[in-house]
Amino acid sequence: MRIKGELNYYQKKSGREINFILNKKEAFEVKLNPSPRDLSNLKRLCSELGIEKFNLVSKKFTSLENTIYGFAL
Repeated sequence: MRIKGELNYYQKKSGREINFILNKKEAFEVKLNPSPRDLSNLKRLCSELGIEKFNLVSKKFTSLENTIYGFAL
């Protein structure tokens, strides 16, 4: 078995979460229809954790910054 990195999940008591954190350096939040609020929440959580690189992962098109599409992973 080949390990490519460490994958974690993060959730605060308030319920805010990050679906995937790769190697404690890159965060991914998966949303079917991402909103500006989703991006703001992800940005805030990443700032608190010291994670500089973050993206929303979406199935549907959006013009939001920092959004990638599941088929592109």
